[in-house]
Amino acid sequence: MTREQYITDAVELNMFYSRILKEHCALDAAGLPPPVMRFVQSFERYKVHFEMLLGECLEIISHLPAAAREAGEMVTDNTAKCENKMRELYGVSENPRITALQAESISKPSAVPVGRLPIIYEHAVKLNGKGAELAKGLTELTQTVSESLRTGQAAAAFYPAECTHQILEAEQYLAGLRLLEKGGAVYGYNVSAVRFWTERHKEHALVMRGDLDPSETADISLANGFAREFNAALAVLDGENGLDALVGTAERFADYLNTLVDRQLSVKVLTRMPVLQADHILRETNYLLRIAGIKG
Repeated sequence: MTREQYITDAVELNMFYSRILKEHCALDAAGLPPPVMRFVQSFERYKVHFEMLLGECLEIISHLPAAAREAGEMVTDNTAKCENKMRELYGVSENPRITALQAESISKPSAVPVGRLPIIYEHAVKLNGKGAELAKGLTELTQTVSESLRTGQAAAAFYPAECTHQILEAEQYLAGLRLLEKGGAVYGYNVSAVRFWTERHKEHALVMRGDLDPSETADISLANGFAREFNAALAVLDGENGLDALVGTAERFADYLNTLVDRQLSVKVLTRMPVLQADHILRETNYLLRIAGIKG
């Protein structure tokens, strides 16, 4: 692996996951009640650290590949609005400057600096080290919260299964960091990665179904349908047309999520799921579509 490829994979990996994990922290902090304020404060601290990591990624964003810029996996047009709702409705502080700067940097890419490759390479190495340390710590915290929920020592507005889901995503980030340090390319086509994210999307659909108000029968039916389709896609993923079936489902899921975010922002759907979570899932769906499309 060349230094250029190492930098490219490092900036994409850390930029994608630092936002994903910082939002896990925000969503968990929003879903925990005052009696477990120690957990809320811990998630808030990790959220700030991941925001700092994201800020450091922006320093070398010129190395972010065009495909990642254009996929909608980093930010969407609604991400800032969704963050505002987290502040208004849940009291969870977000750093609007980071999101605005990231969106601007993605829409107006700067030229790759000439002659600074050794410095940028060292910066990327440090990003990987910081990301690994933060992800490990957050995983331990999330495991503690999950165990507290499962043993009745704490309550939350989210399911213990969502903690497991978040831990798996953090572990996927750590696996990518380890691969990169061994000289492996993170973003070549990888059926295991596609399978991983397909499984997570089945879980997304099931959680969305459980968060919808019982009166939202059409959306509940849609969420159930997407869960079945992602499950069916997993069964045929290794087959001749398995990837086509997955991409079709993921594209329709992304369209649905786009609409759902708009409806939540305009208060036209009843759900206990924070609107940032819907936008978060949309970006993960865009990510799945991009890594699945690498094969083509």
